[in-house]
Amino acid sequence: MNSGGGAAALLGLGTSVEEEELSHSEGLIGFAQLGLSTNTNERKEFDRLVRGGIPLVYRSKLWLECSGCLDMREPGIFGDLLVHVDEHDLVCVEIEKDVGTMPLNVFFGGAGAGVNKLRRMLRAYSRRNPAVGYCQGMNLVTSTLLLVHADEEEAFWVLSAIIERILPDDFFSPSLLPSCACPLVLLEYVQETMPRLYTHLTALGVDLPALCFSWFLSLFTDCLPMETLFRVWDVFLVDGLDVLFRVALGILRSNEQELLECESNSAVYVSLENLSTRMWQSDKFLRACSSSSIALHVSTLTDWDTAGTQPQRHDLAWRSPQETGNAYCYTPASYSIVVSIFHFCSAYHALFEIQFG
Repeated sequence: MNSGGGAAALLGLGTSVEEEELSHSEGLIGFAQLGLSTNTNERKEFDRLVRGGIPLVYRSKLWLECSGCLDMREPGIFGDLLVHVDEHDLVCVEIEKDVGTMPLNVFFGGAGAGVNKLRRMLRAYSRRNPAVGYCQGMNLVTSTLLLVHADEEEAFWVLSAIIERILPDDFFSPSLLPSCACPLVLLEYVQETMPRLYTHLTALGVDLPALCFSWFLSLFTDCLPMETLFRVWDVFLVDGLDVLFRVALGILRSNEQELLECESNSAVYVSLENLSTRMWQSDKFLRACSSSSIALHVSTLTDWDTAGTQPQRHDLAWRSPQETGNAYCYTPASYSIVVSIFHFCSAYHALFEIQFG
């Protein structure tokens, strides 16, 4: 990051001596509150600092702050959950199938040093939240957290905040309905913002939601290069759900011309499978994501109050910033997306009842 006044000076960011930066690390407590400031300049500086890339030495502390997990953390809970784990439980058996099966990362492959940490975290969370238990995708999210947080208990609480505060309810539940709805909502945004691409993919018979499903379920851990992924998560933990859609649109927009030149659905599949792994230039990619417009669906937000801070709809479970501990969980754009996801899930339930009673 570049040096500057205000928040940057307060935290010692951008100083020339690493020791001087480290001496400011305790000042990171309360950093997320800078984003709540009513001062426009302070908010802009906060956004600039986050989007400019959080230095590795600060990332674990800032993820703790910005995820809202500090308000959730309860001393001793993590250890207590592990004490009551039954290794023969069906969920633990499912976890064991995925633990140690990531050969591309030496830390989590085979007998890697992170395998036991990953196993303990997934088991503990399955005990904390039995309604979710474990599903594929959680192992990738958890292993990413462990690459940033050396302390597995810290990583556990950030995981809890992501699932329980930032993502829509039931995102990782056994039904996977909200996570399945995400690529369907994305398709609507593609139709709205990239009509040529939408028409072309439709003509080729490409099932874009099916191809993009893993992007959302893994929070892009299965496709983006690691440094780019960290930069995306820096913003995701601050701005919330709509970042996932901006990233998906950014991937498609950055490669739109290549996709338009594909002449068959198989060519599109190959291109889509490979294009996201090329996003090595994180600054350029994040700029492309920032330019991806997530328009509000006004018809679903007619009751949003004039301050733009609190929706009044009663057909969707709304969790206020005070309830979640994170004011960025549902920004207006994020809320619009949550409403769309809710409508897709409701339509599915209605169809299920018609077909099966």
